[in-house]
Amino acid sequence: MRFHYLDVFTDRRYAGNPLAVFIDEGGLSDHEHQSIAREVGFSETTFIDPTPEAPGRYRVRIFSPDRELPFAGHPTLGSADAIARFLVPGVDRLVLSLGVGPIPVVRESGKWFMDQNPPTFGPPVANRARVASLLGLDDGDLDPALPVHTSSTGLPSLVIPLRHREALDRCRVDHRAYAEWLKEFGLANLAPFCRGSVDQSCTLSTRVFVDDTGFYEDPATGSAAGNLTGYLVEHEVLGGTPFDVLLSQGDQMGRPSRLQLQGRRDSGGIRIRVGGAAVPMCSGDWPLSP
Repeated sequence: MRFHYLDVFTDRRYAGNPLAVFIDEGGLSDHEHQSIAREVGFSETTFIDPTPEAPGRYRVRIFSPDRELPFAGHPTLGSADAIARFLVPGVDRLVLSLGVGPIPVVRESGKWFMDQNPPTFGPPVANRARVASLLGLDDGDLDPALPVHTSSTGLPSLVIPLRHREALDRCRVDHRAYAEWLKEFGLANLAPFCRGSVDQSCTLSTRVFVDDTGFYEDPATGSAAGNLTGYLVEHEVLGGTPFDVLLSQGDQMGRPSRLQLQGRRDSGGIRIRVGGAAVPMCSGDWPLSP
């Protein structure tokens, strides 16, 4: 089975978020998909059915080392890039059939952009001190002008506004407390963010903490970026819409990532696009026989 490794949300190698993409000719069981994803060991691995469901539309399954995911951002954009490089060279528009449904993806000026589903929001979290403690912070590190609540375009994030970048750098997850939070409130990654960045071209910075085995922080998270975009629109954090800004992530991990956020509100609700570049790393053949 043919596979390709790519770095996503970056324009250079050894940065961004690594992704393994497999061209799945069929015949693999769910257990085999999961076993391959666990063996690869990346935060996500995708399997592309090379036979289009319709012109320009491909089914893609996403697996973390622990489970299948209905949606994730860097696997979506990285899979689109792999299709355009290795299956249908030069294609600029695709629809990927994911667990959350069809996701349109388009290439513009060297970056892939995905339209994410309209966001849904949870109620504001009353116990802000508890949320801060999940990150090893104090209540005073949170931005008092903005709420803490979940936002989801398919894979939920608990969006946590911080007052300054120094607090973002200090985040250290209390994994026992986080596990208790997940039991009580359900699946959601932790997505603290702040204004400003180490990169002057970026308007915002974020970090994303997850509970996947061996992957407790993600260097680039397109789904969480979409959730954050919905939050920014909902609360007019950037002063209204439309906006088109660059978000930094992964710098604290030594894998700088840059994610383009485009948000607006119109008569149809909140519109979200997240984009970024991808760089191929290597390709090969994965043996399927013992």
